[in-house]
Amino acid sequence: MFVTGCNNISEEEMMEGLVSRHPDFYMLYAVPEKEKNFKDNLELQDYYNVDFNRLISPESLDTLYYGSFIWLNDVEKYEYVESLELDEFPTFLVFDSKMLVFKSTEIEEVDEYLSTREETNLIKKRRENRLLIIDALEKTEKTLRGINGIETTASSFDGGKVNFRLMIRQDLSKEEAIPLFNKILESIDQSSNELDIWQHYVGNFDIKSFEKGVIYEATKLIGGDLVVKQK
Repeated sequence: MFVTGCNNISEEEMMEGLVSRHPDFYMLYAVPEKEKNFKDNLELQDYYNVDFNRLISPESLDTLYYGSFIWLNDVEKYEYVESLELDEFPTFLVFDSKMLVFKSTEIEEVDEYLSTREETNLIKKRRENRLLIIDALEKTEKTLRGINGIETTASSFDGGKVNFRLMIRQDLSKEEAIPLFNKILESIDQSSNELDIWQHYVGNFDIKSFEKGVIYEATKLIGGDLVVKQK
């Protein structure tokens, strides 16, 4: 399979934005209908009303760089895959670190394909550490519930991605939110017996107000810095 460049952007440049950042892992995209003009991923999720991660086995999620599928709703990247002549949506695309390696409209076929991937060193490490990380999340929840202003917490681990939420009642400034996100990072790292967790896993965090919903989101990519955004 191959695709061609568009809008004066080379094939190599656009491929770089789609392929996996690490050769040990895949990237999995779900391509929606372009004509629907979805404004964001929340609208996409509501329209299709399904979390495809729940239809993929933990073993398959282990093979994904982010430990999750990603909606391909970026206009530039979407145009890049149009030459694949997709006629059913969503269509699932799997990329390794170099190229497109699998395409299907059936999530069951995607799960089967991912599950047959050779167990690379980092995939093996993910599987060995899964129980340790779940235990670390439970310990971190107990720690953060003891911080003044935090009403409750929630966490999950789905292969390559650590998810953590803080529930609060009062408003926070971004300057007040950042130390809380850093506390999540530090506590999970310490509770996981120094597994060097943030060199192997992606972190998705948010702070949610009972009145306003999610007010801050933070992302920690593998080996990258914490990025905090106000909603």
